[in-house]
Amino acid sequence: MELYLVRHPEPKVDKGVCYGQADIGIKNGSLEETIQSIKEWVPQSLPIFSSPLIRCKALAEKLGKFKEDKRLMELNFGDWELKKWDDISPQDLEEWMKDYMNQRPPGGETGDELHKRVGAFLEDIKSQSCVIIAHLGSLRSIYAHVHGVTLPDAFGEFKVAPGEVRLLRIE
Repeated sequence: MELYLVRHPEPKVDKGVCYGQADIGIKNGSLEETIQSIKEWVPQSLPIFSSPLIRCKALAEKLGKFKEDKRLMELNFGDWELKKWDDISPQDLEEWMKDYMNQRPPGGETGDELHKRVGAFLEDIKSQSCVIIAHLGSLRSIYAHVHGVTLPDAFGEFKVAPGEVRLLRIE
């Protein structure tokens, strides 16, 4: 099985802003650049799954027929969504960062909850090669599931910039 993991194009958001499930658009020109850079890497014949957030969905629409799946969404940062990281209480941020797998931002979700929903998605597509257009957090979760590592380990091992593709082969 082959999973083509595609990170969405560069979002239209200021640096230093916390965003996860906020449905923000795409930086001007980023969608076109992404399409040009990934078209030769993404097989046209495979099914495509996408996060329903516009920064993923816009790319999926350009690649062909696709299915939206909410389980591919980024971590929900709750009340922190679209706030500057510097405007979030340093104490709250530090507490969350110490144990983001079990702590949630106010009104948000834990890393463990993200990891479980992504795992459920993978169970549903078991043994099916496909293209997955999603966010860094959910793509790292896929990597962790496939390689049998923890999600925190995947943060150090798996890097993919906006608009890039990574191929995971599963035997």
